[in-house]
Amino acid sequence: MKRTNLKDMKRGYFVGDFEPCSYRSRDVEISLKEASKYTLDAAYYRKKDKTVIAILRGKIEVDGIAYEKGDVLEFAPGE
Repeated sequence: MKRTNLKDMKRGYFVGDFEPCSYRSRDVEISLKEASKYTLDAAYYRKKDKTVIAILRGKIEVDGIAYEKGDVLEFAPGE
């Protein structure tokens, strides 16, 4: 068994093709983040891998559609 801790990861990412990580994958990046209602992210674009976002609390809006607690979003490469 391998044990890592989220506090040792960069910007909440713990799965992906980078160090440090809990699980190395070239196909997907996974992070756990907390964003406030005042957080604004610029357009996000992945060239080669998928991004998976699980909403643990609160809401986000993507392309005019609202998502909330319990929703899991998967962004394909190029999306």
